[in-house]
Amino acid sequence: MSQAIFDKLQPNQKTQVKYIYFQNSNSEPSLSGFTLNVYNAHPTYGNLQGSLSLAQFPNLRKIQFVNNFSIANLEEIDISENIKLNRVIISTDGNGNPLQNASYSPLSCSLLAKEKQLNQVIVTYSRQILHNNNTSMRWTEISKLLKKQSAIPVFLIEDQKAEQQEAEIKTLKQQIQEKDQQITNLTKQTEQTPTFKQFQELNEIALPSSELNFDLLKKEIKRLKLKDFIPYYKKQKDDFERLVANAKNKTKEGLGTILDLLLQTQSQIIESEKTEDSFAKGQLQGQLTTCQTLLQTNLSKEELKNLLNKKNEQLKLEQQWASLQGNNEKTHFDEKETESSEEEK
Repeated sequence: MSQAIFDKLQPNQKTQVKYIYFQNSNSEPSLSGFTLNVYNAHPTYGNLQGSLSLAQFPNLRKIQFVNNFSIANLEEIDISENIKLNRVIISTDGNGNPLQNASYSPLSCSLLAKEKQLNQVIVTYSRQILHNNNTSMRWTEISKLLKKQSAIPVFLIEDQKAEQQEAEIKTLKQQIQEKDQQITNLTKQTEQTPTFKQFQELNEIALPSSELNFDLLKKEIKRLKLKDFIPYYKKQKDDFERLVANAKNKTKEGLGTILDLLLQTQSQIIESEKTEDSFAKGQLQGQLTTCQTLLQTNLSKEELKNLLNKKNEQLKLEQQWASLQGNNEKTHFDEKETESSEEEK
């Protein structure tokens, strides 16, 4: 019932309190200016006992326990919500610390505080220290931070509200970062996506005097690219076939088939990159190595490497050809179509 001793204080009075003095008497708490006098016994509730919270006094700066204050059965004083508190004074008259003195009570009163208060609140108290070359003891006043003093036990309580707020802030920051990244990605997409006006300008170039039609525009662009691509593709194809023919002329009889197998295996290796069959990939790589070993009797490593590189280039060109033709499967080059395209050109 210790907490009930403050019930008769008005809210504005509790806000007014800056200093609390704990004294010995049997009386109601009394307010004088900014100072609240609290007594160890109450006319209605008896001796202070259990836990006493000072959270009702948001502007509390200082607590003082006067000489010989008897804590009775008071076990703890909660100062964890008094964020402005910076001073605790334990007065003595030569009888030691009243909060720990067994002559007043077998109990020891402790403070409940938050971790940040350990470096904020200063405790002033007295203790006996040797003087005169260690021949006599004398009470000496000492002031130390709450975390370093030894006059009163301190127990930390978790600041659940603060921890919850920190967790919420962390979550919000993460959400903001994710949203910022989404905005950045959308901005990049917007910058890279042609505008309607740009499509109109492109349509005017490709299909002058025609209304914008995306399907027709797409077909026309493909037709123009194909028209430019065909001569280049034919030349690269002819160069590659000539390179293969020269290589076959340098090989002994029967090794031409091995050269064809080498190029075919290279095509299969490129195709196998789309799958996850490691066993098949290993077999193809072994077959390629065997073909290279057999052909090295007539062709140098550099020549074989050049053949494989040119084969890779040829496969890429065939893929481009298939894409321009609009086919999903790889399409081989049509000689007649090439010749007709060149004649039109």
